[in-house]
Amino acid sequence: MKPQSTQRSRAVQGKSGLRPNTAHSVISVVDSDSVPGPNRRIGRHPILTFEERGAISFYFEGRPMTGRQGETIAAALAANGVRLFRHAEKTGRPRGFFCAVGKCASCLMVVDGQPNTMVCMEPLREGAKVERQSGRGKLL
Repeated sequence: MKPQSTQRSRAVQGKSGLRPNTAHSVISVVDSDSVPGPNRRIGRHPILTFEERGAISFYFEGRPMTGRQGETIAAALAANGVRLFRHAEKTGRPRGFFCAVGKCASCLMVVDGQPNTMVCMEPLREGAKVERQSGRGKLL
């Protein structure tokens, strides 16, 4: 018998080898109501240090939330437990915080009435109104 680490399960083998496990992607983009805990920020890190910054109030789909000065909208949403940013236009698949460098379209949201805002690059502003975007987004 071969060691466990070198065996492939028949359940995950396809004609061309292993199929990607898609179960984790669905779990990672669940909405804030199903993610436990009040604060999802990294508090201590073995290498990095985090400067404590003042709080900023903003609104996500009408709900008041708080973020920190100097962080992006996406970081503030993630810290508040929001994992689902939008649904893909063609497939309807959930999208969330993915690349964090403005190279994908997973974080497009409506910010203060402006659609197609990449919230991973957009700084958080006091009183900002952030909403999920449907499809390609429509100007008001």
